[in-house]
Amino acid sequence: MKSNRILIWVLAITNLSLLLILIFQRPSPPTPIVGPPPFPTPPEQMGPPLNAPLMQDPKMISFLEDSLGFTDAEFAAFRDLRRQMDQEGRIHHVAIKKAKHDLFMLGLNATPNVETKDSLLAIICTEFKALDELTMEHFHSLSMLGTPSNQAMLNEFLEKLIDHMGPPRKGPLHDGPMHDGPQPPHPPGF
Repeated sequence: MKSNRILIWVLAITNLSLLLILIFQRPSPPTPIVGPPPFPTPPEQMGPPLNAPLMQDPKMISFLEDSLGFTDAEFAAFRDLRRQMDQEGRIHHVAIKKAKHDLFMLGLNATPNVETKDSLLAIICTEFKALDELTMEHFHSLSMLGTPSNQAMLNEFLEKLIDHMGPPRKGPLHDGPMHDGPQPPHPPGF
């Protein structure tokens, strides 16, 4: 009987000491990172042209040469058009990025200047307009590259490219009927 009591006390003390060890030996939570997040490369130091991977993609080269039957001259013209689009498009992209940066920095002021805000927004709109006009002219020039025999396939290819332009989406913009008022409440448990 006495040995059972001693055994119970030894087990209780052992369990208690193991519990204390587990509690106090837990790793401390990670310390939060203090400071601003790392910033992307400034526009002046941007790397290779925007479409460099496209021009080196063997599938794209094979498609242009084999499926569309581009000659060396047409392929060179395609490459020149892409290079021209990159050079001119980069100028607009850099201007847009700089204007947006200045606009958002203006938001940090205690009292943002309305005239400066309006002029920066006008610059952004003008640069986007110029970029879209440049892109439209680029697609027009691309569509003129083909011969009459491959024009339909080239236009179909360009239509698919145009359909895939813009920001990526995870699904349809809207699923179901539009609501005029507030959304219905969630079912219980959500």
